[in-house]
This record gives sequence, structure tokens and C-alpha cells, in this order.
Amino acid sequence: MTDFVYRVRPGQLEDSLKIWQIRNSFSSRQNSNKQQEIPYQDHQLWFQKKYFTGEKNKLFVITVNDEVTGYLRFDLDKGAYVVAIALDPRYQGQGLGFALLAEGLKRANLPAPITAQVKRHNPASLKLFQKCGFKIFNEDVDNYYLKLIFSNHE
Repeated sequence: MTDFVYRVRPGQLEDSLKIWQIRNSFSSRQNSNKQQEIPYQDHQLWFQKKYFTGEKNKLFVITVNDEVTGYLRFDLDKGAYVVAIALDPRYQGQGLGFALLAEGLKRANLPAPITAQVKRHNPASLKLFQKCGFKIFNEDVDNYYLKLIFSNHE
């Protein structure tokens, strides 16, 4: 990893703009199920409702020199938490994704299984999830589906 001063912390409402910018970057959209750009007003309404109205979803960000450079979401869906992770393209490939996912998993303390979906054309993301203990449980022509289940949920 490059010698960055980074910190993982819970996401805050004021992180919305930077998270929206990262989410709408070309590389993030390429690896997302929804590849179109999202208007900021739509994002802002969704962001506030999803993470700041008492829902059981969790949000973490990673900062480098106090600038948000990535986000990690755990969104509860049908009894499992679905992971979404993205980094500012300037910081990809430098170990920050692993730092964010590993720390987020430790701090989230989630009471349900955790799943992820990775595009087949994104081997770096697949490697990241596997390094953090996720296993492929299904796949199709476009995606790998991974799961991390803690021993008390098995």
C-alpha cells in the first residue's frame, strides 16, 4: 500500500456530494448494476433516506488526508446485507479498498449474512472480496455472487 494517512469512519450526511461524485465516475459506473449517471438531487434524497432515517443500513467512508476517497455500503435486503464499495479512481489499486472493506466488516457488527455481486470483468474486486473471506456461491454470464456468513448465522 502507498503511504497514505487514511481513516475509515461512519459516513455522514455531508459526505453525500463526494460519494455521488465517486459513484458517478466512469469506473464505478462500469462496475455497477445501474450504469447510468445519477442526478445529484435524486442521489441526495436517496442517500438521506437510506442512511439517516433509522433504517438498518450501514455506511462507511475512507478518507485520505481528510478527503473522502471511497465508500462502503451495507444495505439490508431480504434478510442479508448487500455490499457496495467504490473508490475514487485516483486511489484504486493502492490497497485502500482492502483497508475499507476489512475495517468496515469489523466495525459494522451486522446481524445477518453479507453478500456481494462482482462483475466478471472486475477481477480486482473479486480478489478483494475473496481476500476478506467471501466465497463464490453462484455465478452467471455477467456476475459472481459471493457470501460471507458468520459462524453464528450458519
